[in-house]
Amino acid sequence: MLKKHVTELRQQIERDAAASAEASRFLVKLADRYIVDRLLGRGGMGLVYLARDAKLGRQVAIKVLHPDVASRIDSDRFWGEIRLTASLQHTHVMQVVDGGCLEGVYYCITPYVTEGSLRRLLVESGALPAEHAIGIALDVLEALEYAHERRVVHCDIKPENILLPNGCAILTDFGIARMMRRRPGPTGNEISGSPEYVSPEQAGGEVQLDGRSDLFSLACVLYEMLAGSPLFRGSTTQVVVAQRFADPVHRLEQLPSSISPEIVDSMRKALAVDPDDRYDSATEFAVDLAASLSQSRNSSSSRSAVGTRIWGRRTRV
Repeated sequence: MLKKHVTELRQQIERDAAASAEASRFLVKLADRYIVDRLLGRGGMGLVYLARDAKLGRQVAIKVLHPDVASRIDSDRFWGEIRLTASLQHTHVMQVVDGGCLEGVYYCITPYVTEGSLRRLLVESGALPAEHAIGIALDVLEALEYAHERRVVHCDIKPENILLPNGCAILTDFGIARMMRRRPGPTGNEISGSPEYVSPEQAGGEVQLDGRSDLFSLACVLYEMLAGSPLFRGSTTQVVVAQRFADPVHRLEQLPSSISPEIVDSMRKALAVDPDDRYDSATEFAVDLAASLSQSRNSSSSRSAVGTRIWGRRTRV
């Protein structure tokens, strides 16, 4: 049975011209534990495959890093990041169930979520209603508050890393951008994270980022949910990155007129170029967003009532 599966797997990978030779050899070596079904997608970091855990009988997603990405990651640090990420246990954080480095190939395994990502929703639906968009943002902020309290900064908040199972948001892919940031690439000036969403300090190569960088990135995602298009756009990465240094808040004027001034004000603070002018914590951003939504609906819900499910301490990492 295993031999037949390995043969079918080899044939499948050969048919997928985009799959790297390294990923092909790696997946065959995992065949005694994980039965690979198909390629789910590809991105700048690597390839993602749908597989079944033969031991536990559940579906998983296997992310295999591209060789050029792997070459920028220290093996010991990768193991440390995998262990740290696996320790994050929260409703809105994707659990890591396995990962590591096998013969030079770095991989990470998580449960498989069938409903897809926020990116898929935006492609299919365009701009979202304010209440829906802010609901997603509040879920992500809850995950960020949990992570930031444990001194973990995500460093790659973007629609692709926000999954939407059962009507709630789950944040995935902790650690990869952070590991790359600590070890520059061949040219010495690569930007870790996605150019459309990185904070000014992350784009500028700052090493000691704190949670306020993630808040900037989430505000970029929230803008895209409300406007239906990214906040920063350009023909080159350099153009996209440069835009955030020129006081990006004036771009909020392009939001639909249906978005209330209170919501815009909350986003304006999160998008400040200087981190000291932003919210100090995910909790502060979340409470303001929730209150802004209530005010825009002329709701009688108080700020504290809306924020009670949103956690306790306000800390900065």
